[in-house]
Amino acid sequence: MSSRGLRALQRPVAGAAIVQRPRVPTRRCLRAFATEAHVDSELKPSNYGQPLFHSHPHLLRPHELTPGIPVEEYEQRRRQLMENLPNDSVVVSVAAPIKYMSGKIFYKFRQASDFWYLTGFEEPDAAVILEKTSTSRGYRMTLFSSGKDSHKEKWEGARTSFNDASSIFKADDAQSIQSFPNQLKSLASIYSNIYFDVSNSSKRSSRTAKSLLRYLSSPVQPRSEYDTIVESLSASRRHDLAPHVAKLRAIKSEREQQVMRTAADISGRSLAKASSPTILKLRNAKRHSFSTDHAIYPPWHIRKYTRSSFRIFVLPLRITTISIHPTR
Repeated sequence: MSSRGLRALQRPVAGAAIVQRPRVPTRRCLRAFATEAHVDSELKPSNYGQPLFHSHPHLLRPHELTPGIPVEEYEQRRRQLMENLPNDSVVVSVAAPIKYMSGKIFYKFRQASDFWYLTGFEEPDAAVILEKTSTSRGYRMTLFSSGKDSHKEKWEGARTSFNDASSIFKADDAQSIQSFPNQLKSLASIYSNIYFDVSNSSKRSSRTAKSLLRYLSSPVQPRSEYDTIVESLSASRRHDLAPHVAKLRAIKSEREQQVMRTAADISGRSLAKASSPTILKLRNAKRHSFSTDHAIYPPWHIRKYTRSSFRIFVLPLRITTISIHPTR
């Protein structure tokens, strides 16, 4: 058919009703969950080994070291810990190791709970030493980390420099993790009470305080040197740090409670949305991936049921506070 014939077909027929298509609005839609880049912000990637207000203002507020927790609260935790310990004491806590699933393929890193609780430092290959002093602060803090390494940062991400580690995390001194063994050896001969950060898994496997040295990823010094440092300490001078930190973590501050409420709200909304029958139908799901919890008849403390077809009675409930992961 010629172009003239096509134009003739496209012309409206006399007497025919002309139907106009609704015009699609051209209003610009803003993405609600997109991160807006500020012109005056630092160039990416970040210069720090974890999110901070300087690099992630959409996640943290000013003076917050981790989401919801300011740097002053970490300072208060360390001060209270050292006040509970006897004189002539030193605390040694180390970061969690990087765990690999295969070769160089690593799992998502999760910081050791007690180390994170005392420092807020979220990088691996790190350690902290707290020495009890008679100053107004009550202790001296030395933070050990890997520091800046341009070659490693290409593959593993940014790391915090020693100057930033000292100023941001309020450490009296920031050193390389390479110097941690020598520093630990020198302090072991000075203090009478040395509190080590020994994991619960090491207790279950009945390992000694040498398990502390397993937290360091790649051995910085020969393993025999670490063993010599720990074995040189008498049993009366070695103490477990975990029970003392657990006493502090048992009572949550107002900021920790707020973080827990926020985490509970996010989890509750996500659970309600994921378990909605409408969402299940839209996603073509046949059933729930977990059992629905209902308390439907005595005894009320039994909550696990595999069926959700029972009648639910509205009764007064007592809500208890549950510790949630983000507060560690």
